[in-house]
Amino acid sequence: MNRGAVLLLVMVCFTRPALAQQAQDTAPPRATVFSEQPATLGSAIRDLPRRAKHLGDRSNLIAIGTAGAIALSLAPADARITRNIAGSRLDTALDAGDVIGNGFTQFGIALGTLAAGQLSHRSVVATTGADLLDAQIISGVATQALKYAAHRRRPSGGPHSFPSGHASATFATASVIQRRFGWKAGAPLYALGGYVAVSRLQENQHYLSDVVFGAALGIVAGRASVYSNKAGVTAAFVPLDRGMAVVVVRQAGR
Repeated sequence: MNRGAVLLLVMVCFTRPALAQQAQDTAPPRATVFSEQPATLGSAIRDLPRRAKHLGDRSNLIAIGTAGAIALSLAPADARITRNIAGSRLDTALDAGDVIGNGFTQFGIALGTLAAGQLSHRSVVATTGADLLDAQIISGVATQALKYAAHRRRPSGGPHSFPSGHASATFATASVIQRRFGWKAGAPLYALGGYVAVSRLQENQHYLSDVVFGAALGIVAGRASVYSNKAGVTAAFVPLDRGMAVVVVRQAGR
């Protein structure tokens, strides 16, 4: 990677066109295929298999395959980029990334949102909490399975470097919020995911390829949890040593 370059990661994902486009044009758009009835912990668990199966959708498989190819292409520069960021003076500014991106933190936020929605009898909040919870479970299981399968050493020498669990957890949350409430709500959380991703490099816990693939995995987990019939584009920005990585996922309307 050249210094000062901007790394553009484009994942273009297509789904089948609608069979009854005219009917869809006149009907109100559906935000998700799941019921907007007040969610509970039980309903979130019951919906989990239906949501998880959307990881196998063509668009998501293309996104993950593209992210894997990009991660492989980054491997030769991984050590240099991590050294540069780990040796920077950003340690204090990035300390919070370890806590924010921790899977237990993100899982707790999801459970807390679900509980708050139930206690306040607000269906939207409870359903969002269920979506967040399922996204964290999908992302967490997939991330841990890949960690053990890849068996990559961390820059610090520890085990299970690929992919970054912190990146996948935070980007899963951002993906859910963006898909449910739009970019005004999702953009700050994607920025927070970028902050967490850089913090993992600065703390010498991950390589660039780890956080890029983790970010893509989190986005796909969020997409599976809030499966939409609408066309749309998801983009996430990950600041690098001397540039910016942009992960773009496009879904065509069904």
